[in-house]
Parts: sequence; C-alpha cells; structure tokens
Amino acid sequence: ACGFLTYMLSFPIAAAYIAWCCLSDEMLASLGVTYYPPKIVTFYFPAYLVTLGLALPLLYAGLNALSAPTIDSLNLLADGHSREAPPHINSICGGAFLCEKDEIQNEYGSIPEIFDVDVGLINMHVYNN
Repeated sequence: ACGFLTYMLSFPIAAAYIAWCCLSDEMLASLGVTYYPPKIVTFYFPAYLVTLGLALPLLYAGLNALSAPTIDSLNLLADGHSREAPPHINSICGGAFLCEKDEIQNEYGSIPEIFDVDVGLINMHVYNN
C-alpha cells in the first residue's frame, strides 16, 4: 500500500518540481504561488538524490556488516533453529556422522528427522583426530 501511494504521489510532485524549475517568477506569481525556494535549489535536489542513491547501498552494507556476528562467534555454528542430533545416533555410529541408512533408522523403521551435525564430529572426521 505504501509503495502504491508513493508511486501515485511521485507524478504530481514531479510535475510541480518541473513547473517550478521551468516557469518564470512572474508566471508562478500569476498562478498564485508566492512562496517558493530560490531557483538555485533546483540543482540541489537531483544532486542530493544521486548522492543518496549512491550512498544507500554502502550504508546498507555497513549496517549488515555491523549486525553480523564476528568470524570467531559461536553464533555462526548454532542458533535458535538448530537441532541437535539425538543421543542414540552418536552411540550407534560410534561418533562418526557418515553412517549407513540401516544404522540410523528409528524404532518405527523410518529415517529420523534432520538434525545438525556437531562440529566436533565434523572435525574428527575431516582431521582424523
């Protein structure tokens, strides 16, 4: 709704801006417009919009960089949506996370829900520690 309103208001605002830029002071006074900024301001608005358009992506990227956790943060590994592996998975697979399908089936004969693999298990498998 706000985007549509902005779209619809942009046309009369643009028409008023172009009329203010192009019409002489006498013609504006004959239309009843007696208070308006100096004509030099007509150059400020486009320059301001271009500068704003160039600066906003940089500001947005900077805000995203500030809100992201640091590279050594444990929040990169787990968050509120992480699911730990059920305890019986680690005991069945002997600490390895690459088990055969038959080894990790639950008591109903189906594969259990998806879970996050512990970083320690990944390090053990990758680095053979």
